[in-house]
Amino acid sequence: MKPTAIAAFLVLATLAQPVPARAEGADIFKGVATAKTAWDVTVGDEKKFNDRMDLIRETAESLKKRGIQPDFMVLIRGPATKFVTKTLDATNFEKEKDKIKNMAGAQATLKKLKDSGVPVEVCAVAMGVQKVAKDNVQPFVAIADNVWENLIVLQNKGYAYMPVD
Repeated sequence: MKPTAIAAFLVLATLAQPVPARAEGADIFKGVATAKTAWDVTVGDEKKFNDRMDLIRETAESLKKRGIQPDFMVLIRGPATKFVTKTLDATNFEKEKDKIKNMAGAQATLKKLKDSGVPVEVCAVAMGVQKVAKDNVQPFVAIADNVWENLIVLQNKGYAYMPVD
């Protein structure tokens, strides 16, 4: 056999090996005390935004039931910035006013997260791009200079990065 044929055979033989599955009944949650997660929220569609925020809340509740303390941060930027405003008037989102059916509902979901101990931050860079004034941000939302910086630091501190788009 030629050396390349032998090498190819060895590579294929290696790749064909079965991957060991997690043992049935193994508890992947065992030994985990805290679930550190940075949620990078950019979704601009109202229905998707509400669904994702509810899912984040449900995830936190589920982890607590398993005895795991969620250490979540919700970082909002891009098109999702609209959901933390007091009004869309005089912003780049103004043209979307008629498309948003329940802004109060979206904000109530965010406030529930905040009230449960999950910090909610919006990116000042995104605010500038979208012409959202600081006094137009809901009071339960903190303004971060640049959430990309925050995401980098949080990942370096061991937070899982979860994109929400």
